[in-house]
Amino acid sequence: EAEHSTMLLDKMLANERSRLLYQALLQIGETKREILMLQYFGNMSGNEIAAVLKISPENVRILSYRGKKELKKYMEENGYEV
Repeated sequence: EAEHSTMLLDKMLANERSRLLYQALLQIGETKREILMLQYFGNMSGNEIAAVLKISPENVRILSYRGKKELKKYMEENGYEV
């Protein structure tokens, strides 16, 4: 019973983190969001993302950095420790 409660709590916390991350992703610009999604969920390299989005690899790197910084700020402002 205690193990079941722990699993349920873990699932609820994971769902909450997912919801907050989704909300945070909606707060950043579309290109930054696309880059982060392709990097972390599509497992694509900077060069691959640059080709898909038709921007330079350097621009991918800069926008990725800025997007992560904005995500972190949003999540911290909403009470999630990063």
